[in-house]
Order: sequence, then structure tokens, then C-alpha cells
Amino acid sequence: MNAPYMAGRISMRNIFPDRIVSSPALRARKTARSIAAGIGYRKGKIIYDRGLYFSGFSYFLSVAECYLNKVDRIFMVGHNSVITDVAEYLSGETFDNIPTCGIVGIAFRGKSGFQQAGGKGSLLFFDYPKKISL
Repeated sequence: MNAPYMAGRISMRNIFPDRIVSSPALRARKTARSIAAGIGYRKGKIIYDRGLYFSGFSYFLSVAECYLNKVDRIFMVGHNSVITDVAEYLSGETFDNIPTCGIVGIAFRGKSGFQQAGGKGSLLFFDYPKKISL
């Protein structure tokens, strides 16, 4: 599993979430728990949202907005192709495919309006297990 390795890469960037929100699917749960353990986030604080497994693009954005109205930084663990579509929409970048255990950091000035935020986020980084350097 690449999640512990990616948790180390996140830690090197000094990026830590206020909240982790994950799909409840087994693989997503394992990834979220492993990332949490690797960055010192209590596994019991992970929020599992069924909609991240069953719903699509708009729901994913609404979940992000909901939590960002309460905290400053969230990690979301989900599935392709939705996660790639959301990252492309918010950042205005083209990823084609975010690979398994890939991580995209996007910054916003505000905490709402994601449904209309196409391309308004700033890409901080795109990292994944087979990438050679940060």
C-alpha cells in the first residue's frame, strides 16, 4: 500500500488537515486510515460520507464546501473519475487521471461558492507514488 509513503510526503510539506472526509468504500477507508496514522491524525475523527461513493461531481463539491465552512483545511479521499474531475474543475489544470493514492493540493481564498469556482483555485502540488521528486 502506498498510503504510508504518501503520508510521509504530505508530512514533509507540513500540510495537516483539520478534517479528513472519506468514502466508506473499503479501499478508501484503508487509505484514509493509513494517511491519518502517518500524519498523526486520530483515525476516530475521520468522517465517512456515503455520498462520496455513490454520488458524483456536484455532491463532492458540496461536501467540500460544507466542511470548509467549519474548518480551514480538509483532506478528501474518494474515487476516480470524480476526484480527477473535481481537481481539474477547481484548479483549472489538466490531470487526465489522478492515480491511486495521488494527492492534489488546491488553495482557495474563500470558503464557499465551489459550484461556481471553476478554475479559481491555485494548484499547490500534485503528487503520487511513482513521481520521482516533490
